[in-house]
Amino acid sequence: MFKNHKIFINIFIDFLFLLFFLILQGTANSKTIYVGKDKPFHSIQNAVNSANNGNTIIVSNGEYSGNIYINKPLTLIGKNSPVINALLKGSGITVDAKNVTVKGFKIINTGNNLAKMDAGILLRQKARFAVIENNYVINSNSNGIYVDGAFFTTVKNNFITSSRKIQYGNRGYGIYLWNAQYGVFEENLIKYFVGGFYVVSSPNSYLLKNAIIHNYYGTHYMFSNHDIVAGNFVKDTVDGLALMYSRHILAVLNTVVNAKHKGFLFNQSYYDTIVSNVVIKSGKGMDLYNTVHCKIIHNLVINNKIGMHIWGGSFPNIVYNNSFINNIFQIKFLAHSDVYWDYKGKGNYWSDYNGFSMKKNNTGSLPYRSNSISSYIYWKYPIAKLLLSGSPVIQTLQFIENSFPIFTIPGIVDRYPYLNPTFPKKIMINSTKEGFFYVKTGIKQRMGK
Repeated sequence: MFKNHKIFINIFIDFLFLLFFLILQGTANSKTIYVGKDKPFHSIQNAVNSANNGNTIIVSNGEYSGNIYINKPLTLIGKNSPVINALLKGSGITVDAKNVTVKGFKIINTGNNLAKMDAGILLRQKARFAVIENNYVINSNSNGIYVDGAFFTTVKNNFITSSRKIQYGNRGYGIYLWNAQYGVFEENLIKYFVGGFYVVSSPNSYLLKNAIIHNYYGTHYMFSNHDIVAGNFVKDTVDGLALMYSRHILAVLNTVVNAKHKGFLFNQSYYDTIVSNVVIKSGKGMDLYNTVHCKIIHNLVINNKIGMHIWGGSFPNIVYNNSFINNIFQIKFLAHSDVYWDYKGKGNYWSDYNGFSMKKNNTGSLPYRSNSISSYIYWKYPIAKLLLSGSPVIQTLQFIENSFPIFTIPGIVDRYPYLNPTFPKKIMINSTKEGFFYVKTGIKQRMGK
């Protein structure tokens, strides 16, 4: 009994020594280093070189030379937005260690060598668990933030712009992800790049509530699976959200406005889920090429030139509960046989549907057909849409097509078309107004900067 008691005391004493050592180590790791004109360090890089793992470096307002290289776990915080000038060469900050936090800096004059991954902030493969927050990358000559193989990164609330003096083809991306798995990219404001996001082979990444404005692409996915793109605002692009050669992407609650060519571009994408998005005033609301086994549910496609373009063998897909409203042409469809867009008795709303309900419910008694004789007339003579839409002549043609299938041509068929939209009237009205956000974020107040 006494022997066991002595063993317990020895173990307890060893535990106290270990605890004391850990406290001392934690105290050492929590050391704060100051950089500034009247501070112990005048150079950020010298402060980084002198820091120990876990130290915090506080940088006062002022301008500092760039190409800062961080190769140890630490926290780098700028007070009152100190400027890091990369002097037109390389990246402003390169992170090459895990558990690094960078907050509160303004980065200018980055290099323009895209092949060497020049960026405002470059995260190398070792930069796992990095936190990049509340920074400004201004008029970048290359990429804004480049994540080169770093996992579990958080990039949040950054303001990133490209130099407008550089031609689009020579610009980089706002945030470039290469094999950057499990990253969270949230509430960043990105302007004037080739693309807001370029997501390459970066599964399980999360793009949440970002504002992407005046870029060629909003987001561009390539060979990336199981990603989530949600709550983003994409405006004034050529293509909004491009999902290419990727699988199992969830796109939800995004707003795409004024995409010159395509709001959503699908090219050889499979098993994606596209739900509760709004696409407004674009060339094509959605464009599906060689894309199958996707679910397109409860989206508002409104005031576009073409609601959806389906081609390249893009079927089967599950499409229902969507609202297609006031698109000049609802559907452009190329195939040899009918494709049904309804699911278990649930159809879609079509603003040009002229049917009625015999059962006095929200479902029309006659199916909706995209490639009808009337749509052919509209395609060939666009002025007819203004003169004949809703007229007895068109209604008679649609009745003949539904009653005598010999007159129909292959197209999208909705056997349960809704008589009322699937979106509240308030959302549909607001979607036509400037600055409409389907998902409200804190980023809206910063968009004018």
